Amino acid sequence: MIAQDLKAVMHEVGSWEELRPDQREALDMIANKLSRILNGNPDLPDHWIDIAGYSLLIANRLQKEEN
Repeated sequence: MIAQDLKAVMHEVGSWEELRPDQREALDMIANKLSRILNGNPDLPDHWIDIAGYSLLIANRLQKEEN
């Protein structure tokens, strides 16, 4: 329920449609990880590493486009 509620809030924001597909997917995956952290063991490093990884994928693409 937490993941679905987080995603519903994000998808309702007016700027959601302005995001690129990879940005929307990354945010959905981050919402899933946040839900797992809140519902389970917040001390599992993999959850935090995955969140950083999804963000890094987008940041890397944006940096490439800037150059």
